[in-house]
Amino acid sequence: MPAGKKLSERLSGPAVTGILLVLATVLGLGCASTSLAPLYHALLAWVPFPAFPLTLASWISEGLMGVFFTTLALEIKHDLLVGPLASPRRAALPLVGAVGGMAVPGAVAAFCGSAFLNLAGVPALQGWAIPTATDAAFTVPILASLPRIPGNLRAFLMALAIFDDLGAIVIMALFYGHSPHLVILAAALVPLLCMGLLAWRKTPQLWAYLPFTLILWVLLLRAGLEPTLAGVVLGFCLPLQSGHRLNRQLALPVGLVILPLFAFVSTGVDLRLFTPAFLAAAPFLGPALGLTLGKPLGVCGAVWGVNRLGLLPAMPGVQGRWLLGMGMICGIGFTMSLLIASLAFTGALPLMQARLGVLMGSLIAALTGWLTLRRACQLSTSSAHSPSG
Repeated sequence: MPAGKKLSERLSGPAVTGILLVLATVLGLGCASTSLAPLYHALLAWVPFPAFPLTLASWISEGLMGVFFTTLALEIKHDLLVGPLASPRRAALPLVGAVGGMAVPGAVAAFCGSAFLNLAGVPALQGWAIPTATDAAFTVPILASLPRIPGNLRAFLMALAIFDDLGAIVIMALFYGHSPHLVILAAALVPLLCMGLLAWRKTPQLWAYLPFTLILWVLLLRAGLEPTLAGVVLGFCLPLQSGHRLNRQLALPVGLVILPLFAFVSTGVDLRLFTPAFLAAAPFLGPALGLTLGKPLGVCGAVWGVNRLGLLPAMPGVQGRWLLGMGMICGIGFTMSLLIASLAFTGALPLMQARLGVLMGSLIAALTGWLTLRRACQLSTSSAHSPSG
């Protein structure tokens, strides 16, 4: 039993999930860029249940991803209540970094939307939020692959990613729903209040929440809002102990199945369409520049600024080249960025450009961040072994 448990934990770890996401991305790109493209797009457009007209791609991005959002909310709740973010003093600096790391990329993407070539009929600022989130599924394995990474840097990055995820959830709820159907939205308050009552009474049984979660999911979908928010509500309503148990049970299917499936359906960019006009369009430039330039500028600038002004004490290990490298790898958006892109753009071409911008920006951020941190590790090792050290 302990050996099986250990194997399960390894399979659901960020390293395995990151590898599967890369493989799923390559598979999606391959299918969309070859003679398999018609079959690939027909599969994604397939409606499995005609009585409930959602395509297979929608069932994955709006249905299965709700399970992912449940685990995300469970992790955020745990860290805010009893984890590293429970102390305002420890959470303050990562929060500042997260705010800067969302505001500056959003501003860069908004500038690209208004200043660069755009597509007719695509609102200029529609994709401003795509580069605002950091994907912990890739950033954690990058840190784990390098020796001598300061412990404070790892903790800072995890806390920043949590705040990023929370901010992305708020952004999707506020800015990327359609014009809501007010009557249905009012009806959604009923299961929401029922779940709140269960949470207030600290009801531990998952089965008590599930019917209201499913009803809330359907009503949010019908109302024109993002239905995966039902998973967020479930995660925040469950008591800590029940939530911890559920999170462990969901880790394997989320890491091995749900996230790779989402990557497969969300990265179908036809690489044969590359032209200068394709790469100069705002839906591509916003995410690409927001992730590669906006993220490190926002994260590093915010942390450096508050430390320089003496508003918050500096955190050892979150300075200099370490801080710069970490700010760069924060530009790996991927999962949340792809999800926001699918909400921001409905047209096939701008959506494809936005997805390519996310992929290119995340790849460049990963490479530059890894090289910068690797150089910091080498300098740290040289300093430790020098006669003066």
